[in-house]
Amino acid sequence: MPNKKQQSNRITRRSFLQQALTLSTALPFCFPERPVLLTGFEPFAGTPYNPTTEVIEAVAKEEAVDTMILSVTFRTAAEQVIRYIERETPALVLSLGLKGDQYITLEQQSRNIMNSYVADNAGYRPREERIASSSEYIQSSFDEPALAQLLEQAGLPVRLSDNAGTFVCNDLIYRVNHYIWENNLSTPFVFFHIPWTTNYTEEHHGREIPFFHYYQRVPLEEVVAAVRLTITALT
Repeated sequence: MPNKKQQSNRITRRSFLQQALTLSTALPFCFPERPVLLTGFEPFAGTPYNPTTEVIEAVAKEEAVDTMILSVTFRTAAEQVIRYIERETPALVLSLGLKGDQYITLEQQSRNIMNSYVADNAGYRPREERIASSSEYIQSSFDEPALAQLLEQAGLPVRLSDNAGTFVCNDLIYRVNHYIWENNLSTPFVFFHIPWTTNYTEEHHGREIPFFHYYQRVPLEEVVAAVRLTITALT
């Protein structure tokens, strides 16, 4: 049977926990939740539109997320995300890039290379340049196969990839994952290459996209559903 001192200690601990719960309810800013960052890219290569922007706008109407439209520039795009991670320590960073097929593609690794026949939006066109003095490949810090299975079970057009290309998306993935590994962070970083979406029309968006009829497209709602399900599952 506990003595009076032990009973007093229990009461003190219980009182402290009750006060902490009261404060956390009344003053939620005392115990802030870690934010979620959702990023996309501006238009590039002469196109007037990037569907990642529209996906982000649709998700932000329903989810409490921070959003960022990244510049399509080597180094700079990654620096924008890394500065946010340093400042906010988010619970999740989910980045969207554009790829002209019919799948939502989960990128599992990135390669230590910058190489492009098309200049980025700052006019820079690297040829076989290394990103960092580090390993040739960096694996994602997150378990993409498990996430892909979840999205597939929801009926979404998902696939896994080990090749993120050599343009700005790969540069972003490599640099951010390198930063996460180097600093031993717990923040999950997930990258989706998304398809063009069926909601694009020349009349609405103002300009025709060259060779657009060759691209396979999916409904905007499917990409939004994949993003929302990912945020729900990982936070």
